[in-house]
Amino acid sequence: MPLSGRVIIITGASRGIGRATARLLAAKRARVVLAARNGEDLRKISQEIRSRQGFCMAAVTNVQSERSVRALVSRVVSRFGRIDVLINNAGVCIFGPLVHISLADWERVIRTNLRGVFLCSREVIPVMLRQGRGQIINVASQAARFSFPNLAAYCASKFGVLGFSESLKRELAPYNITISCLCPGYVDTELLRVFPADMLKRANIASPEEVAEQLFGLIMNPQARPENLLSPLKRIIRKVFGLWSP
Repeated sequence: MPLSGRVIIITGASRGIGRATARLLAAKRARVVLAARNGEDLRKISQEIRSRQGFCMAAVTNVQSERSVRALVSRVVSRFGRIDVLINNAGVCIFGPLVHISLADWERVIRTNLRGVFLCSREVIPVMLRQGRGQIINVASQAARFSFPNLAAYCASKFGVLGFSESLKRELAPYNITISCLCPGYVDTELLRVFPADMLKRANIASPEEVAEQLFGLIMNPQARPENLLSPLKRIIRKVFGLWSP
């Protein structure tokens, strides 16, 4: 199997894109580490994966917390001795006029979406440097490239993720550590529920499984552009509707 034995950490693994990706990568025989805050949701997806003879390890993790992220990485290295891939997927979104966004809500978005990517990446990089190889994939959004009204906090965090990814890509290229940034559009997850229904009437909404396939493609071909991993027909559809970044 293509991922047999690879150790892959997925944050935000209990729902949406993270859950779909965990299922897919476990089916490809990766050693999947499920990281999320909700222990009960982690238990459910862990049981599902194991019932299908997949391998996974669940770790309740708050990506906003330096201590929690360090504990996650330490636990993974203690058990497996390596980390091959980190998928920074955990994210939250708040919709509404900026004047109605509280400081607590603003900080929750930034701390989850941007600080979490920083903390998780910083902790796995020394492990990957010792190995002489590794891969980090950051799940951003079309909101990392285009601004949208009533999404100031989310756009700020995702623009930050994209800039962070581009900088880190240049920094780590000499060390055989690849950095990718996936920018999906609307995806049918719990996060989508914050958007008004009228915004979604004509939206092209992808399934979490479609995005999981893109993440798998990036693991297998780190230098590929995400849209080039699609079939020709899907590539045209995604380009027309703006699901993947140009």
